[in-house]
Amino acid sequence: MTDLRSSAADLAATALRTVRAAYPYDLRVLYEAPGAAPATPRDRHPAFYGSFDWHSAVEMHWVLLRLLRRFPSEVDAEAIRDVLDEHLTPAAIETEVAYYAVNPGAQRPYGWAGR
Repeated sequence: MTDLRSSAADLAATALRTVRAAYPYDLRVLYEAPGAAPATPRDRHPAFYGSFDWHSAVEMHWVLLRLLRRFPSEVDAEAIRDVLDEHLTPAAIETEVAYYAVNPGAQRPYGWAGR
C-alpha cells in the first residue's frame, strides 16, 4: 500500500481537476413545471457541481481539505485554497442549503444506508 504522504500531490491533483469538471454530471431532476429546474448542474449546486455527482463533489472537497491540513507542503496548497474560495462562498453555500431545505432527503450522507 502506498504511503498517503507520497500520494498526496496526485490525489490533490485529481480532486482539483474533478471538482471543476462540470460534465459529465449525473443530476437527478424532478420537473414539476416548465422552467422549474435550473439550466445547469452548477446553477443547482454552485458549491458541489463537479466530479460527476453531488456526493462525489462533496467528497472531493473533503479530500482537498484533508490533504491541505495533513500535507500542506506536499500538495498545491494555493490551488486548493483557490478552488475552496471559488466554490465555498457564502452565496454558494446559501444556495446549497436552500435547495436541501425544500428537498429534504434529496441526498443522504454516507453511512445512513442502514437506518
